[in-house]
Amino acid sequence: RMIGHYLAKNDIPFVLVVSKDGMQRETELVDSKYNSQKIEHLGFNLINANDKNSLLRINRELRDGKNILVYVDGNTGTGNDLTGRNLLSIPFLNQRIKIRAGAAFISYISNTPIYPVVSTRQWKLVPCLGFFPPILPNKERNRQIFIEQAISRIYKYLENAVSEKPWQWETWLHLHEHADIVNPIAEQISEPIVTETKKKRLVKFNKEDYSFFSIAGKYFLFRKRDYQCFGIERWLYQRLEQIYRRDYPFTVPLLQRNHMKDLITNRVVLEI
Repeated sequence: RMIGHYLAKNDIPFVLVVSKDGMQRETELVDSKYNSQKIEHLGFNLINANDKNSLLRINRELRDGKNILVYVDGNTGTGNDLTGRNLLSIPFLNQRIKIRAGAAFISYISNTPIYPVVSTRQWKLVPCLGFFPPILPNKERNRQIFIEQAISRIYKYLENAVSEKPWQWETWLHLHEHADIVNPIAEQISEPIVTETKKKRLVKFNKEDYSFFSIAGKYFLFRKRDYQCFGIERWLYQRLEQIYRRDYPFTVPLLQRNHMKDLITNRVVLEI
């Protein structure tokens, strides 16, 4: 919501596109944050992204001189069918995802620029807005080509932010709803580690390929290449934390003796 707060603070009139489920919540938030005079000055309003007439409503608001605020990673739009023809499959984090292209479509037909903004937080929750060069529609270019290039560029900015600060992205918990795994990677069994010349055979957590998290008292190992989550026991979660932080000099023999051989086999941990 920091982007909307920035627009309001700078008296930039805008309309927020939000899902039907979130409209009441957003209305209450705005009413508690700004007085009626401020809301009227901004011309603030909400557009239901699930409404089949939402694109027409957006186009009308643009003609009236307002800006449209859209959260592209929410993947909410007209209808709930994620197999429709209005979806694009684009590269994202070493796989592909299906996303809606309505923002780029309305930009093209209304000849209105897109201003990409990524909202993150610095250390100690200090908000930070990253502004990128505007994406200008060109009617001399094929519409579908413009839409694909515009959406791909926007998601590239998002991909860079998520790669740098994955813990800040809220969409992880429902990414599976629109992931498009076109080349799933088969399970592989690694060759036994042979390192006779190494004495300690210390290991480190393979953070390039894996992560781990807990939610609602449950613990999971996350494989980044295909977005797979695996439930794990609490004790194993705690050991992964120790390996990640290098609190203790874990070695290959130690893991093998303590029922953690699979971590080595599946390359969740790597020998240093």
